[in-house]
Amino acid sequence: MMMGATVVAAQPVRAPAQPPVAQINRFDCGAAALATVLTLRRGRDVTPRALISGLVLTDAQQAAVHDRGYSLYELALMARAAGAQAVVRRFDAKSLHQLSLPALVYLSLPTGPHFSVVTEVVGDRVALADPSQGFMVWPRPQFLAAWASSGAGYTLAVTVDPDASV
Repeated sequence: MMMGATVVAAQPVRAPAQPPVAQINRFDCGAAALATVLTLRRGRDVTPRALISGLVLTDAQQAAVHDRGYSLYELALMARAAGAQAVVRRFDAKSLHQLSLPALVYLSLPTGPHFSVVTEVVGDRVALADPSQGFMVWPRPQFLAAWASSGAGYTLAVTVDPDASV
């Protein structure tokens, strides 16, 4: 059993076929992360602008987004408007390997809340396609501290119809 774990840990982490969609403003990491998930799942480009245009917000809600960013609920609405199924799920930290990848995840960072995309988990490493930092690999403990500091983390489970228009 131990030998198998050594082999898994030695396997390389691969970058996704397409680079992550970059965030443009400090508040749109969620839309960019969702665009990355949809792009990777559909095999064709999806833009944050297209996703945001599918979300109808009041002026007060839009002002709140500019202050705090999009919520998981708002990202789920964007995904549904783009023809995807989206459900906010909470996973126990021990269940990281059960995420359907790529997965949009909510992170608590020292700089504030952030959304990123887990593309692969290999051994003790977690690969992220991040809207602000690009492709990067974190040690599992560092990732879990940001994703599941209380023992569980949030993700937006997204399933797509490859032929949907957005």
